[in-house]
Amino acid sequence: MVQGPSGCRVRGSTGMQGKIGVAGVLLAAIVAAAAAMAAPQSGDAYLRSTIGLSAGDVKRVHAGEPVAASLEGREGREIVTFGAVRIDRAPDDVLENLGRIDALRQGASVQQLGILSSPPHADDLSSFTLHPKSVASLKDCRIGDCGVQLPGWAVARFAHATDSAVHTIARTVALEIATAYLRGGHAALAPYEDRRPAVPPSEEYARVLGSDQYLPAPLTALRHSLNGFPHRPARGVRDQLFWTVVDFGMKPTFRLNHMAIASGPALDDPAGSMTGAVATLQLMATHYFSSTLEWHFVLRDRNDPSRAYLYYLARSWAPGMTGIRGRIARFTVRSRAEEGISAYLGATKQRLEAATLPGAGR
Repeated sequence: MVQGPSGCRVRGSTGMQGKIGVAGVLLAAIVAAAAAMAAPQSGDAYLRSTIGLSAGDVKRVHAGEPVAASLEGREGREIVTFGAVRIDRAPDDVLENLGRIDALRQGASVQQLGILSSPPHADDLSSFTLHPKSVASLKDCRIGDCGVQLPGWAVARFAHATDSAVHTIARTVALEIATAYLRGGHAALAPYEDRRPAVPPSEEYARVLGSDQYLPAPLTALRHSLNGFPHRPARGVRDQLFWTVVDFGMKPTFRLNHMAIASGPALDDPAGSMTGAVATLQLMATHYFSSTLEWHFVLRDRNDPSRAYLYYLARSWAPGMTGIRGRIARFTVRSRAEEGISAYLGATKQRLEAATLPGAGR
């Protein structure tokens, strides 16, 4: 007799019991194998199996060359880009620099940058200025027809505004979005209504933060903290809001961002190779992507504690990238993203290896 699922005994021959036993062992092996395949991997296994880099690309990463690749997104509207580089600097130093928002000023694409207080106030955005083309676009904004991504309530404020008033209104809108986010998280982000249908960034963030796809570790605590912000603070996570104006060679884009720096218990890294992770959530962008989540992962070099590996992963949703024209646009964006990430990682490596970092060598 063998034990049934409810605890009762089931009659059967010795041969049948043997078959059931063998089947149980095989089933357990299959389940274990599936779980192993589904679990995030680290090191070369992660780069090869999860990201899909070739053996040659992995060797280039180990040699200190930046490598970038486009990954498969969802629904034809998600752009996913990955990059990796080895940095000859201690992992703690790399993580500390990545967590310093002022260090972003050294990026070639960053034209303006400011840190937001908690709660934010008007002085935080006093240095923000709009490109003349953005001013013209905002003055002509209408719900469903606007050259700038904006929530519906913000679009109405720019109607018939003078050039001087546009800057004041833009700063006020950004301040109100940041304040609403600090109170209610990404659920408080109103849909963009510069086009039809309206784009709800909160739904996109909930979807991305609920998945560990492409991550080198589960990072469950950090993802839950971001998804439930500000109501689910996680131990080992430090939060900061900031704004930038970035120019990737297309339109200068104003962005509001939430940076979360995680270390220690917030990492949830079974392999134990990760020193820290930095997640940057885009709260608002005037152009291109309706939502963006950027990850930086700092991993130890197990063979040399004075070196680190930096992995970069960006997931962005872009409206209007379906159909024939959308596919062409998606190809162009992915190509530029790969070039941009490779250049960014190369510049970051060069800067960190050459600079004297605050707290270096502790």
